[in-house]
Amino acid sequence: MTALPSMAGVREDALSQLRPPAAPLVACDPYFSIWSPADKLNESDTTHWTGRPHRLSSTVSIDGVPYRIMGGNSVPGAALPQKSLSVLPTRTIYSFEGAGRDCARARRGEWVCRHLSSKEFST
Repeated sequence: MTALPSMAGVREDALSQLRPPAAPLVACDPYFSIWSPADKLNESDTTHWTGRPHRLSSTVSIDGVPYRIMGGNSVPGAALPQKSLSVLPTRTIYSFEGAGRDCARARRGEWVCRHLSSKEFST
């Protein structure tokens, strides 16, 4: 009989720092799924779980300046710095901060950005 290692001694904050080898973005079935293999969503192109390219890209315009939030260097605009990544059982959440704004993905799919000096939100 083999004993399994216990997670009882692992602190909760250490578990929250774990990052999967790729973050799921679109997962319909094994034949159609898109993943981000990089630590930051805007560092590389998205792929199929096999590693084959399945490119998605996204930019956000802040004060008329385009910033890349998804996709590699082939997407125009400077990369908006990624602040956090949360991979949950049914969704993956990214948040970004830069250009004086804090941006996060809202429930309905649009990006919500706010000035860091105020509480007002705009899309």
